[in-house]
Amino acid sequence: MSDSFEQLLDRAASLFGIEPEFWDIFGTHHITSTEAKQAILSALGVATESAPVLERSLADLADERVAILIRHRDFNRTDRTDLRAWSIRRSSSGPIQNGAA
Repeated sequence: MSDSFEQLLDRAASLFGIEPEFWDIFGTHHITSTEAKQAILSALGVATESAPVLERSLADLADERVAILIRHRDFNRTDRTDLRAWSIRRSSSGPIQNGAA
């Protein structure tokens, strides 16, 4: 069974740090409305027109996060031992050089 529009909207709002409720400076409690969540998410570039569209937006976001994790993992797996061997110093005679100046 697929999630309702409100459930998808709540999940998207949570992922983007939109609080479900808040208290104003006078101590009044407010529930974040569906319209406010939609407006904020839309301003952040998330399509929220309908449940299927929002479901696709969440799937795209998950794909982007996976891609970022893969790029991060690949970067961390790169052997950088040769990079640590490089030291860059400014020579008194001019341009930056590798090794001793």
